Amino acid sequence: NRVPPVRQLARGLHEAFVAERAFEVDWPELTPIIARMADVTGPIRLNLLLPGASARHVFGGAATALALFDALGKGAQLRILVTDEHVLEDIDLKRFDGWKVATLDDAHLGPAPLLVPMADRHSRSLPVHRNDRFIATAWWTAHHARTLVRWQREAFALANTARFVYLIQDYEPGFYPWSARWALADQTYTWGEEAIGVFNTAGLREYITVRHPPFSKAFDFEPVLHPDLAAYLPRGEQLRRRPQLLIYGRPGVPRNAFSLIVQGL
Repeated sequence: NRVPPVRQLARGLHEAFVAERAFEVDWPELTPIIARMADVTGPIRLNLLLPGASARHVFGGAATALALFDALGKGAQLRILVTDEHVLEDIDLKRFDGWKVATLDDAHLGPAPLLVPMADRHSRSLPVHRNDRFIATAWWTAHHARTLVRWQREAFALANTARFVYLIQDYEPGFYPWSARWALADQTYTWGEEAIGVFNTAGLREYITVRHPPFSKAFDFEPVLHPDLAAYLPRGEQLRRRPQLLIYGRPGVPRNAFSLIVQGL
């Protein structure tokens, strides 16, 4: 700013970059969720922020998130905020029996549990009341949950903000190169004062804790075999078991150090 020719040159470069869209970025999963005050305040309502709820998405981590949601939500009103889907396709009618699919316009109506697809949320808002509580299930939903609870504190003049629950099932920065998404995912593990960490395995909890400040309140659990598969296990006292290591990787997705696994084998 102190050297006019340099300032003029910098402005010219900036205009050129803008014209070429050279630095345009697009993180659709981080499209802001804008909150608005609900018309009425109801009882405690548990909100699960889930990227996808269509049948093709509900396996593995999503199924575990729904199981945690069911366990924590007993006796509360329930709402699932489907952050990355515009419409729900082939939902599990047995799993969601009695649920209503709602839009952002009517996402606060009645006591029935609600499924709210909200990928198309530009210029729209989500009704939130003071007794809403949130569960995040992936790094970008943790960003949304943090924003929502902070908005709640200011909108309703709350002395203390209720922590959101952060279900952590992977070290998600490892899904990306050392990039913006890597940094945004890694950042979520530094919010220990604002979130309750729930870790899928003690090993993952230990791995993250040695790299980041510990959560002020944290829990972990170990996976169990799906009941439908467990029914096929042999029974009896004579059964002898031994631990086995299962090697998993996807050649087309740079996760789990796949090339090192192949080399090791």
